[in-house]
Amino acid sequence: MRDMLLKRLKALLHLSNATHDPDPVIAVADATPPSQQGSAEDLTRRGTALAAEALETGESATLDAAIATLEQAVASTRGNDPQRAMMLTNLGAAVFTRYGHTGQLADLNLAVDVGESAARITDRKSTRLNSSHLGI
Repeated sequence: MRDMLLKRLKALLHLSNATHDPDPVIAVADATPPSQQGSAEDLTRRGTALAAEALETGESATLDAAIATLEQAVASTRGNDPQRAMMLTNLGAAVFTRYGHTGQLADLNLAVDVGESAARITDRKSTRLNSSHLGI
């Protein structure tokens, strides 16, 4: 399972790097009304934009800021929040990116752990959905 998760994280990282232009995302995040700033959604937008910028520029400080922001987004959501799996996936991809730059095994382990958490949430939702279709 660990190898499969690593492949998924690499694929997500590749897709993010190939197709994401951070400037519009940063502009949207910056235009967020003050009443919504600091919300999990706003933190996710900002963290994702910072991660995309770090992929483009290679700046480790920007990647660290992205990870810290994405960690705040995850920490500010309830365990049953429908967006939590996506937030965990974004965090895992950012940490995996940092692992690619630093080679620190702690980052690899964290990326895998976060990804496994996202997969467990997704699996629970899929199981409930499939069970409901089967009348279980």
